[in-house]
This record gives sequence, C-alpha cells and structure tokens, in this order.
Amino acid sequence: MALDTFTKVGFIVVIVLLVVIVMGLSDYVVKIEPKPTTTTMVTTQPAAVTTAPVMTTTITTTTTSDCSKAGFKFVSGSYSKSNSQLTLTLENTKSVDLTMEYVFLTYPTGVVHRKKISGLLEGWVLEGHRTRSFLISQVEHDFRSGRITTNCPDVTVEFTYSDVT
Repeated sequence: MALDTFTKVGFIVVIVLLVVIVMGLSDYVVKIEPKPTTTTMVTTQPAAVTTAPVMTTTITTTTTSDCSKAGFKFVSGSYSKSNSQLTLTLENTKSVDLTMEYVFLTYPTGVVHRKKISGLLEGWVLEGHRTRSFLISQVEHDFRSGRITTNCPDVTVEFTYSDVT
C-alpha cells in the first residue's frame, strides 16, 4: 500500500511534534497565553490656586504667604576696578529667609549681564533679620545699575553704580 505525498508529509509532522514534546524541547513550541490585565485607579484633586508662583530651592522653601512678609535692603557696596569685583552688603529687614542666586547688571548699551553670587552652589541665603556681604566676580566697571532677585518674585533690591563707587 502506497501512501500519497500529502499523507507522508502529515505523518512526518506528527512524528516531529511528538519528538519535540517527548524530549521536552518546549522552546520550539509556541505557547499562547492570555495577556495579563492590570487596573489602575487615578484620583485627581484640583490644584491649589495661588496669586503668584511659588519658587523653591534646595536650601530654603518660601510660600507665597511668607513672601508677603519678606523684605531686604541695600546697605552699602564697593567696586574694585583692579579686581573687577563688586561687594554688596544687604540687610534682611524681616524674619523670612531669602535665597538669592544672581545679580543682574545693566550697562549703558542696554545689555544686561547675569552674575552668579559667590558662596554657595545652590544659592545664597540671607537669613531673617541678618546683615551679610557677598562678592560678585568678573564685573566690568561701566555698569549703570544692578538688581538682586530672590526666591520671592516681588522682593528685589536695586542699586546704582554711584552707590558702590
């Protein structure tokens, strides 16, 4: 009795599958498993509404309500043309600590240079009711005015070139 080609091929496939199963070669067998499902619940709450953005640093955190109680003033300053260094003395007139990182210097051409305040990597803190001096390096001598900003957006101090010379 002769087997046709189709029957021979089918017989060979069945034998190969049996061998694979018996030998435990399951890597060759495709497994179809149901896809696992996950359920995620998300709960949202309305964001708090503030009248001004709250700015924070790793050194100090001041809330908007604290900023309304913050203030500082320019006490004195000096400029060294030979060293291109500006020294400023500031007094925190309130109890809220203020973080300062940059001084913005305006030049006669209208160009504004941003200078990092020397001292700390993450900003400079003027503690409440304290007076401190700090140094700004590489300042060109012909600036007209300066402005120091803080972590409280509305709490700044301005000074002029004549204030420091």
